[in-house]
Amino acid sequence: MPGIWSFRFILFFILVLFTQPHMRYPFLIPLKLGKVFMAVALLLHLMDCMTNGKPIIKGTKFTKVVLMLVVLGLITHFFNPAQKSNAWSTEIDNIFKVGIVVLMLESQIVNIYRAIALMGTLMLGTIWWIKGGVRLALSGATLTGDRLMGVNVTMIENPNFFAYLMVFFMPMYYYFYRVFAKSPIRFFFLGLLGSAAFIALRTGSRTGFLALGLVALMMIPRLWKESKGLLLTGIAGSILLLSVAGASNIERFKGMQESFIGLITGERKAASQMDADELSADSRWTKSVATFKLIRKYPLLGVGTNPKPSVTGDFSRAKGKVHNEVLMAGRQMGFPGMILYILLLYIPIKSATEVYKRMKYVWPEVADLAWTIRIMLSVVILAGIFSPSAFHYPHMLTAVAMCSLANLVEAQFPGYTNA
Repeated sequence: MPGIWSFRFILFFILVLFTQPHMRYPFLIPLKLGKVFMAVALLLHLMDCMTNGKPIIKGTKFTKVVLMLVVLGLITHFFNPAQKSNAWSTEIDNIFKVGIVVLMLESQIVNIYRAIALMGTLMLGTIWWIKGGVRLALSGATLTGDRLMGVNVTMIENPNFFAYLMVFFMPMYYYFYRVFAKSPIRFFFLGLLGSAAFIALRTGSRTGFLALGLVALMMIPRLWKESKGLLLTGIAGSILLLSVAGASNIERFKGMQESFIGLITGERKAASQMDADELSADSRWTKSVATFKLIRKYPLLGVGTNPKPSVTGDFSRAKGKVHNEVLMAGRQMGFPGMILYILLLYIPIKSATEVYKRMKYVWPEVADLAWTIRIMLSVVILAGIFSPSAFHYPHMLTAVAMCSLANLVEAQFPGYTNA
């Protein structure tokens, strides 16, 4: 009994994290719902383990990497000489909490229904984002030009990350569309899918646009085999959505080609000749180069989450956040942090590929979820190149769902996978 309630309280924590109800209802702020739900979940998890003689955490490769992430994060925060202050910060809070949640989840997802429940909770949390995004678009609330603002929720205030996560969750909406293929509710999930694409385009985010292309390329082969009607509907819908994306956003998307050519050839315009988008792209590139040089100077522990000004003095462009997840991990925790970030993508994607290939005809429910998660994590690889949010919850929660599925497959069919 404590085990199932621990799992439920983790799901409550995730819903609070995604929807941030206190942003709309300030009277909830003193209740600290997220912290309460997480503390209760941890207490119940420990009670369940002690009562039933279960290990507190599993000994899988994924668990070991997450545990190393938490330990390394704490070491670099409290014992890194480059740190200006050891006060608890948002960055270390994120690493610590997401690590604890993921460690508990891998121990608690003991059947496919819990894995689906986790993904369903993520889906429910994002409905709040979609509602906000559509309302902002319809009301004309833009950041600049036609660019849609981010919703007033901590994780997605930035339009680029808003687009990133909308595209990230699109395969999951399609998964639930397939789950409810014989029910009218499937049109609700089809609506979520279209709304997510609409929001991603309306943000004007070039990251979101690239990620949309990746998702389309990965989904089209299966749609061609299984549902040509839905594929044609998707193509028609894409044309319609592009027509309402906004003229200035379309121009931003068109400008990507020139930016890529300049990056490959090394040709660089003078700052006075660049428009706002070109200046942004150039700034991100020089910041990435400077950050990598900074990591090379502090390879073992990086410079932590709050470095001294003297540390970044020789690398002025490396101050603040860098728009690259693996470099952000390296900035915080050196090359070990970069390796952990890569492993936290490689392990679940490898598991997803193996599970889908081997369970497609044996256990199709698991194979479908593995196929879905592989696309979602592929979005992290691409969009993460342009994002400053390493080890974020959507990435880590989806990864643990996949590794837990791989554990279930290994338990049911020994030797089928080695996740």
